[in-house]
Amino acid sequence: MRTMRQLLAGLMACTGLTASWAQEPYPPSMFEDAYIEHMTFSGPKPKMSDFVTHFFESDAMPEIWGLAQDAWTHYLHNEPQEKGSYLVYDERNGYMRYDLNAREMWGEDIEQDERVFIEMCIWNCADGRHILFACNCESLTNGKYQSIQYEGIMFQLYDKKTHDMYSVGHQDVGAELPDEMYGEHTVQVYLLPQGGKDITLLVQREAGTETKMLRWDGMRFHLGD
Repeated sequence: MRTMRQLLAGLMACTGLTASWAQEPYPPSMFEDAYIEHMTFSGPKPKMSDFVTHFFESDAMPEIWGLAQDAWTHYLHNEPQEKGSYLVYDERNGYMRYDLNAREMWGEDIEQDERVFIEMCIWNCADGRHILFACNCESLTNGKYQSIQYEGIMFQLYDKKTHDMYSVGHQDVGAELPDEMYGEHTVQVYLLPQGGKDITLLVQREAGTETKMLRWDGMRFHLGD
């Protein structure tokens, strides 16, 4: 079985998209070799909380992911969070965010200001059949974004008819970054939307940080300013 580490690849965003691609159905070939998980939930349709719970229960959660899972469990049981752990859940906007302040949690054992956040978000697709789910992890040291072990974004498509979750590539949902956004000492940072539908993309270089948008058309993203 594929592990969550394998699913968490770095996001890349696309260029050269034509207007004819907008809102086209997902091709059947996109699902043929995809990793599949079945989602269970109560009620007529899944809520954002069902997606979050499914994600945490689908694989062993190492390190920061385990801490986020613990924070989610505390939230579900209306329990106080551990020191240094913060969680925001927004059912109406289909959004969850977990923040870890390492210095607050472990005190003087942490020499620098180390922070990590995990976000999850869902989009209803224009075809009426699918829901796109994204999970993103980013970390900062002394206010600068880092590119280390667990950072990155992954996508899954939920099928309303079968209740299956399909792991899909960044290129499948229009989120493959061009080569010029990579390079030595360059970090790509993704900020999922709590309001609106578009993903904010930060390209952090030594000379400064550039902001781009991955704009959602109902089925896929398109790279823009």
